[in-house]
Amino acid sequence: MKSVISKMTVLLLASSLAVSSGCASGGSPKANDSSALISGVSDSVTPESQESPAKLNVFSRDIGHIWNGDNEVVKEVEKRLNLDLNYTFTPDTEFLSKVNLLIASNELPDVFIFKNYDFFQYIPQNIFLEISELIKTEGQDILSIYPEMVFDLIRVDGELFGVPGYNEPGKFVFQLRQDWLDSLGLQMPSNLSELRAVLKAFTDGDPDGNGKNDTIGLAPDVQFTDLPIGAPVFQPIFGAYGIMPGYFFEKDGKAYSASIAPEYKEAMEYIKALFMEDKSLDPDTFIMQTDQAKQNYASGRVGAVCGWYSTIPVIAYDQLKMDQNVPEAEWSIIREIRGDNGENGLAANGMLTYTTNITTACANPEAAMRYLNFLATDEGARIAAVGIEGKHHLTQDGQYAGLTEEGQKALDDKWLDVLAFTIQRFDYKKVMYKVNSPHWTPYLDAIAEYPLYYNLFEALSTDESVAYLSELKKIEVEWFIRFVTGAEPLENFGDYSQQWLRAGGREVLDSYISAYNEKNNANLSAGQ
Repeated sequence: MKSVISKMTVLLLASSLAVSSGCASGGSPKANDSSALISGVSDSVTPESQESPAKLNVFSRDIGHIWNGDNEVVKEVEKRLNLDLNYTFTPDTEFLSKVNLLIASNELPDVFIFKNYDFFQYIPQNIFLEISELIKTEGQDILSIYPEMVFDLIRVDGELFGVPGYNEPGKFVFQLRQDWLDSLGLQMPSNLSELRAVLKAFTDGDPDGNGKNDTIGLAPDVQFTDLPIGAPVFQPIFGAYGIMPGYFFEKDGKAYSASIAPEYKEAMEYIKALFMEDKSLDPDTFIMQTDQAKQNYASGRVGAVCGWYSTIPVIAYDQLKMDQNVPEAEWSIIREIRGDNGENGLAANGMLTYTTNITTACANPEAAMRYLNFLATDEGARIAAVGIEGKHHLTQDGQYAGLTEEGQKALDDKWLDVLAFTIQRFDYKKVMYKVNSPHWTPYLDAIAEYPLYYNLFEALSTDESVAYLSELKKIEVEWFIRFVTGAEPLENFGDYSQQWLRAGGREVLDSYISAYNEKNNANLSAGQ
């Protein structure tokens, strides 16, 4: 068994790579932080010399933006750092195949931006620069904005081959129709029994007062495809039982898969009661497409939804015009649903959304790191995200105060904030959201306040996990639907668990434990 990343045997293409022509030599000073977040522009960052600009070619998956190297934001950053920037975007579905072609043809860019942990598979190719020392000398602002744990997620045998694109792990919000609670004289639920009673009342109690039996208590906001991320509708319930499906957890020095834990069965019993007995779970939950799900709750027929934090403020209102179609609708955030033992929480998700990796082809890695570091500063993040003060955005008392008409058009035209996705400042984005879209504020606050369940083996990849996880997820979803809909009695949970283990679950668990122990100098053992 080969369990740690640096020992993976997956070699996608030739591993011997010649150094291709990269960024030309050039210099620029280290960017200075502004004294306050999203403050006004300073002139403190200027080229120290008249050397030729350092060329940086960046290859990234398509983020729905347009590269225009002549726009004022790019030119401003190039001028400040003495750079010549060029970005190439490729569709997400084609990105890795294009990476393989670049490697095979010895045409590496200076910088790659990989999604999630995709860069791990290319570690054996020796195409990335090890940056542990470089980031200390030229990337101190990067080190200051991210927690150490996010760097630990991507280290391989103690070595660092990229800059993490860290995102706050809270992403989901559980909410319900406050106007329905009020019309039925109910209180906000805070535990499982109260939640069940509210969902039942939402289904049978005519909360919209139209005299029709046309409401439903709980429904998904996306197509049911995976657990838990693809089906956030059930996250609050699983969280109240102390687990999150698809994740692994540690207890008393032993590692467990939540997907075959006893608590998983208990949560399914609760969900089955909603579906089979109370009829308060949408009957189309397991066959509904995402577009249908969104129309479903935006139409005003659903009383409770757990989904991505933008589900209600952006999709229901901004996009699907719920405020016009159902003007009486009022949503409130459910802050907690506790189980019998006090457990409560939602899934941590997307801590690492991408990595930015300097390649061995880059002739001036110092310039590349200084560029990344500038984007991590308050000043650099502001310019990259909202452009030039007075032209694209305004400030008040030194703080960001909104986009100008020209800035809004540039944002709508998909080029204003194209550089902001190279190094992510989520704290900066939250300030922008609260100014540009104040109705987001309660949801942004909520995702920062929820207790979260983390995957014990986050960022670990093994030969076994690559080989078996996809099939294991299919097994989880198939059995889950059968259990909840009554097609399979829950007494057969042991049969499901054994199939999961025989289908590669045992190998995945053992390989994860081995990789975790080696990386963390730990002594975990399997609990299942």
